[in-house]
Amino acid sequence: MESIQLFIERAMTAKPDFKLTKDNASSVAQICFRLDGIALIDWSYSLLSEQEKTLFRRLAVFVGGWTLEAAESVCGEEGGGFEILDLLTRLVDKSLVITEEVTGETRYRRLETIRQYSREKFFETDEVETIRNRHLAFYVQFAEEAEKQLQGRERVAWIHRLEAEQDNLRSAMEWGLARNPESALRIAASLPIFWTAGGFSAEGFRWIQQATVEYMEEIGEHERLSLRAKGLGGLAYLYMSLGDNINGKRVAEESVALFRQCQDQSGLAYSLVSLSFPLIFLGERLQAESALMESIAIARSEKNVFVLVSALNNLTRLTLNLHSDTDAAERYADEAIHISQEAGIEWATAVAHEMKGLIAARRKDYDEARALIEKAIHAYQETSANFNITLAKSALAHMERDLGNYAIARDIYRETIVAFRDAAQIGAVAHQLECFGFIAFAHNQNERALQLFAAANALREKGGTPMTPDEQIYYDEQLIALRERMEPTAFESAWSKGNALSMDDAITLAIEEVHD
Repeated sequence: MESIQLFIERAMTAKPDFKLTKDNASSVAQICFRLDGIALIDWSYSLLSEQEKTLFRRLAVFVGGWTLEAAESVCGEEGGGFEILDLLTRLVDKSLVITEEVTGETRYRRLETIRQYSREKFFETDEVETIRNRHLAFYVQFAEEAEKQLQGRERVAWIHRLEAEQDNLRSAMEWGLARNPESALRIAASLPIFWTAGGFSAEGFRWIQQATVEYMEEIGEHERLSLRAKGLGGLAYLYMSLGDNINGKRVAEESVALFRQCQDQSGLAYSLVSLSFPLIFLGERLQAESALMESIAIARSEKNVFVLVSALNNLTRLTLNLHSDTDAAERYADEAIHISQEAGIEWATAVAHEMKGLIAARRKDYDEARALIEKAIHAYQETSANFNITLAKSALAHMERDLGNYAIARDIYRETIVAFRDAAQIGAVAHQLECFGFIAFAHNQNERALQLFAAANALREKGGTPMTPDEQIYYDEQLIALRERMEPTAFESAWSKGNALSMDDAITLAIEEVHD
């Protein structure tokens, strides 16, 4: 119990030979239970110097821990005043702050009782707004630096740092939405890559959408175009990652137009890549190709390696699907591998290997395809690209299903559909249900297939996530065949049952063991 531990630590400060024994344990427990540690903390706080008290209070602004750099930036005096490291060390020595190593970085935190007490003391002062504004300013700079680092060699280290700072980032954005929407948007617009890679797209979408709305209400329509464009580009990226390609396209087009208006070439290049994703899914492939070609041209001239390899990887997939040109697709993938390896962008190298796996599958070299996709999955695991892991495994399952390896495909889908659900990827869950339905159809499990199709259809209608044109053609063929196989009454009954299923019930139906 934290309060008992605190009692012992405080007692030993006053009397070094104090020990918890059978004789005094009951009394100590009763004292701590009655006071819940508050009197002990009052006592500890009263023993601090004025500078220690000031730092103790100000540290309450942090949520979930902090680094020395953050404490120095947020809690220091304007003109220097006192040495944060020295004061922090004293608070650690007095057991009012705890240190721990998190992925190679020293972080500080407090026991919950102490954290609550420090917040009470903090809110008794007249410096809450000042310190929270400093906290917001620090995490604006932190998020914008993280965005740069996520595009290069330090991606993994910065993903871990962002994971550790998520509560502080949330707190900063919450304060920013109420007091400084521009700062809130600067944070939110810097994090879509992190949110998507880690499976936090739904949460990220809520933050960036709210920040964009609040910011637009605060400023005039023609002010700070580049930040508005960046915010809309991030929003488009998250729309797309959640399967809402219609809104993704709409918002990405707004972002592209604003970047053109403010003549921000680097922002335009990245926004064009974002636009290409929903265009591809909506079947507007020639427009997507044009967007990617323009993005590549700008990225080459701007020497923007991250945008260049991102565009090349997407162009690889598009060339394969639009032109069925495996040689041209392979040239784009090979260039992406060469450039990303030189720049140390391991995540982009992994994407290119996955694309080469799709090329191998198109050439019917399935062993090579499996090897390349598995290689990509391993690299995604090494680079904390969790969403890409799920996407690549799903691609592998699709290939196995197309080859008639239904048991293998079904085992993979059982994993990926749960991952998509946990990441709030509703459109992807719907497609996985359809894939389970295709397998059921192949085994003449007509009612099961139709129920899965109906459940997927209900999800798509609710979430506004239609199929791609290619998906729709294949699905329609299967649905027509089911109508031919089944009596009209049985067809309608199965469809009604599937349509009434909740998402979780539909997933349970999909992943249950069935005898082929």
